[in-house]
Amino acid sequence: FEAFPAAKELFVREDFASRMASSAEKYGVQEYFNMQSVKDQTLRNERTQSEIKVARTMWLCANSGASYLDPAVYRHWQFVEKRLKDGAEFRVVLLDPYSAEKRFRNQINVGGESFDSKVNIANLIKLHNTYPGLEIRFAPQGMHVTVFATERCLFLDPYHVGTVGERIENRSFA
Repeated sequence: FEAFPAAKELFVREDFASRMASSAEKYGVQEYFNMQSVKDQTLRNERTQSEIKVARTMWLCANSGASYLDPAVYRHWQFVEKRLKDGAEFRVVLLDPYSAEKRFRNQINVGGESFDSKVNIANLIKLHNTYPGLEIRFAPQGMHVTVFATERCLFLDPYHVGTVGERIENRSFA
């Protein structure tokens, strides 16, 4: 360690990473994505899309679900749409856009406006009426994490209300 001071830091870092990995593995964690890294965001999105491509059943709990349900976001919808056309089922629970919890988030996130434009209700109604395998429901409270699951895996993205640049910054880890 005296000859190579960086070796001590590397050893401590590797020991810390090893303990985290060992602890997380006990709960079934197989991958960790730092969502403030563009590279990790891309990897998480690619993994999600790969799982959607083979899913027979999908579940989503989210604030807006825009990443999965809004074609304008251009992230996961094209993959979800193909699965729905092929007969997959998709059960969705979103935060009620008129709930007190959503109003609280909107006050912080969209400058006090009463409605978040990410929730495209007309689009959700259209999708619900177009795809028989798609079920969308709303919950008035309790959305503190996005959970997307298939019969093979589960993706978890926590929420908070910390802001960066006058917007809620939810990118932490997945």
